[in-house]
Amino acid sequence: MHQPLSENPGFRAVLFACAGVACIVSVAGFGGGFSWVLDLVVVLAILSLILLLMRHHRLAVVSGLFALMNLGLVLPLYWGAPRPSYHSLSTARAMMLNVNTANTDYAAVLAVIERYSPDFLYLEEVDQRWMIALKRLDATYPHSISDPRSDNFGVAFFSRYPFVASEILQLGPAGIPSVLVRSSIAGREFFILGTHPLPPTSAAYAALRDIQLVELSGIVKRLDAPVLLLGDLNATPWSYPFKRLLRDSALIDGSRGFGLQPTWPAGMFPLLVPIDHCLHSPAIQVVRKEVGPAVGSDHYPVVVEFALRGPGV
Repeated sequence: MHQPLSENPGFRAVLFACAGVACIVSVAGFGGGFSWVLDLVVVLAILSLILLLMRHHRLAVVSGLFALMNLGLVLPLYWGAPRPSYHSLSTARAMMLNVNTANTDYAAVLAVIERYSPDFLYLEEVDQRWMIALKRLDATYPHSISDPRSDNFGVAFFSRYPFVASEILQLGPAGIPSVLVRSSIAGREFFILGTHPLPPTSAAYAALRDIQLVELSGIVKRLDAPVLLLGDLNATPWSYPFKRLLRDSALIDGSRGFGLQPTWPAGMFPLLVPIDHCLHSPAIQVVRKEVGPAVGSDHYPVVVEFALRGPGV
């Protein structure tokens, strides 16, 4: 007579181990160690149901609580921050894209830029080959600043509007560039800050990323006009370094109210996470935010329509 699976010691050991690992990974996620929050929600929910059916009620409750904890990290993106209606002085569209230095599908990138026709365009992982391919943008975007590099950290910024000021910044000891542009629409000045920290692929890189995010907060607090921050921050919205950046800079996550919008790694749906971000000052309202189509990169483009508050609002 076969032993029921629920009474099999080996099966129970594996099940308990899976539940324990999923809970540990959930805790690690708060420190930025893991990013697959939605996957953990599903896994923990399934484990809770199985454990409940097997009458392991205490462990089922623990798994269920961790599932709710992970779900609680995602839901605020759907609830969103209050968006008070006001008369905006001006509206504009910004687009950011990590093109991937190794990507040679220049036509796809140029096509998606033409499709969305942003007023401001921030590109990452730009090298000299990409700059040659992007020369076609000069007629549409007469104002630009760039620092192309071969190490996946080159940046380029294009604008339909003149710069009041622009500069390439070096944040932290990593020695990689960010771009800061001061522009004006209908007499209303604001900043766009584009940045691309190192990926946390090692303890050293994670530390350098975190230093750059901390320095971003300091930059933002010193600026005397509203800020729109764009970048592949190599951090998910529920990681501690990202939440600390929001707290210390007083910026708002532009995804609030638009839901989970994963951007990387392109084409790998089960593993997709949002690491390409738009953050903004309270004086800026994000009217619309969407993720664009595949362009041959391992990142999807992010397109943001935003409005600046009028005086006295």
